[in-house]
Amino acid sequence: MRYTCETEGLTANWVDVSDVWTRGEILEYGAAQEPELELEWLQRKLTACHIETVGGDPITDPAGLTLEAVNDCDLRLFWFLGAVINKAVNDMRMLNPLPKRLSSEKPGATAK
Repeated sequence: MRYTCETEGLTANWVDVSDVWTRGEILEYGAAQEPELELEWLQRKLTACHIETVGGDPITDPAGLTLEAVNDCDLRLFWFLGAVINKAVNDMRMLNPLPKRLSSEKPGATAK
């Protein structure tokens, strides 16, 4: 799943997130309260990335998304990475194997 930063001036930044998740990973992420732990967790879930730094070369390997490296990025990209985690978790919930079926009848209506 690819997520691209939609902030004006930062649209060249993107990450690819694995589409394979476990419940344990979600619980582990929920327990991560420090930015370093969140980034370590995110590194394991990313399959590719392009995150531009202010002072040098872009980060093109998820393993390079360290707190030190991210501290050299526009602050809005740090927020983008945090939002990606939440969006990916939400998207995974929407891909559940038991989709809801919409009824063509209104609740309480009787079939004729």
